Amino acid sequence: ETHAVAILPTPGVRNHHLYIAQGSYIAIRCDMQGISDTELATICVAVDWMRGQPAAGVRAVAPLLWMLALIVAVCVLAWVVATRIHPWRAWVVIGVVTTVLLRFAAQSIMYAPQLTLVVAGVAVGWWVLARQSRPIWQRIAGQAMLANVAIKGLGALVPGYFGTDLFFHVNRFVGVFSGQFYQIADGQGQTYPYPPGVYQLLAPLVLPLMAVFPTHYVMIFTAIIVDSSTILIVAWMCQRLAWSHRSIALMACLYVVLPAGFLMQWQATVAQNIGQWLGMMAIATSLWRITMLSVIAMAWTVVGHFGAFLTLHLAYTIAVAFRELRQMAWWWWGVVVVMGGLFYSQYVRLIYEQLYTHYIDDPATQMEWQTRWWDLVWKYGVYGHYLGIAVVLAIVGLILAPRDRWWQMAVAMMTSTGLLLVAQVFGGFNATRYMIFIFPVVASFAGLALGRLCRGRAGHVMILALLAFIALQSSMAWFNGTLFGVRVGFLW
Repeated sequence: ETHAVAILPTPGVRNHHLYIAQGSYIAIRCDMQGISDTELATICVAVDWMRGQPAAGVRAVAPLLWMLALIVAVCVLAWVVATRIHPWRAWVVIGVVTTVLLRFAAQSIMYAPQLTLVVAGVAVGWWVLARQSRPIWQRIAGQAMLANVAIKGLGALVPGYFGTDLFFHVNRFVGVFSGQFYQIADGQGQTYPYPPGVYQLLAPLVLPLMAVFPTHYVMIFTAIIVDSSTILIVAWMCQRLAWSHRSIALMACLYVVLPAGFLMQWQATVAQNIGQWLGMMAIATSLWRITMLSVIAMAWTVVGHFGAFLTLHLAYTIAVAFRELRQMAWWWWGVVVVMGGLFYSQYVRLIYEQLYTHYIDDPATQMEWQTRWWDLVWKYGVYGHYLGIAVVLAIVGLILAPRDRWWQMAVAMMTSTGLLLVAQVFGGFNATRYMIFIFPVVASFAGLALGRLCRGRAGHVMILALLAFIALQSSMAWFNGTLFGVRVGFLW
């Protein structure tokens, strides 16, 4: 009652440090006037965690030691990474990394334990991969996967990290194993089925570990690792189609640095990450020959993530137009009929009511289509996910690439996304997550285009400059989210 502090209601995640006398209490009061939604009006504020310690027990030397350990660990990692290149370049890498850490030293002190842990893990993993007698494409994909896990994992470990959908997925996971098999979800003004397949796959890992670690950490790290392994799936397909190691390496680099991956990290779309991975697994295992693994992957894709399923279903339907993909497409339709009968048949009335309410009875949209075109196609879509240039490069790569099976499926996937984008811009049909759906296609065929352009010193300089620019743009979003609590972009 004596000291009142106003907390600004602007977006962002903050850590508040209060110095209070022993025996005092803290009260949080919220002004909910103007909140028209009756359910939201009952919610005051979400407190992630609260920790207290006696002021007399604080030791200023502890964070400094952690910071020193962090810098040493990062320098060791930089040396491990740079040992295969010229010594002066190695010292440049170490200098840049150390400068960045010192630049953000004040913010990094709280973050030092997590950074040190991940840096040490990356150093060990990189050392192991470098000494494995594996094919070149496997080493490339493994190193890229390790880098992706480290970068996105560091973002998820930052104090104050708030993945938009993370606790939503924790609650859905608990619901599935509490008997709520046929769930529904509300989002963006619509109600839709919420399948349990992803959470069933997570159960063997999450159920034992949730007694040791917080459930949300287990789920987000599992999602990051699973999504990162998409690099291995795409690299396997590319090497089977005799793509050059340069194109595979560039594909892997783009998958790590493009903003789309950071959007999945910050929004913590656990079901989307794993559902999309299931879709890629279904494609990779059935592109040449249908196996039992193909059928299982297809079945779990259908009941994985509703948005990923709808977009992939449209892509498989378009794939019927390609003679070499026809068998795979018919198998997919057979799986959809069976799984749809078992699961989605429970939602027939819901789906009909949503279609009738949103697209038959009330065709009006909230925004003019010109505004939709700017926001959905460019701001949150092509630019927000791929900085625009990656989509252009992917189209160039599709033009240059041989018309093999992966090319045909990629065309079907791009067409599926394009049709859903047009339907949303002009008709208000809200098919979620269609833009992130083409992430593997954009990364692979943009990498192919860059591989063809990588000729001579000028080509190498141009590609390095482009990758550096993309990495800089994404790293700014990473630093803004990690150090300042500012989330950039929106997953579409």
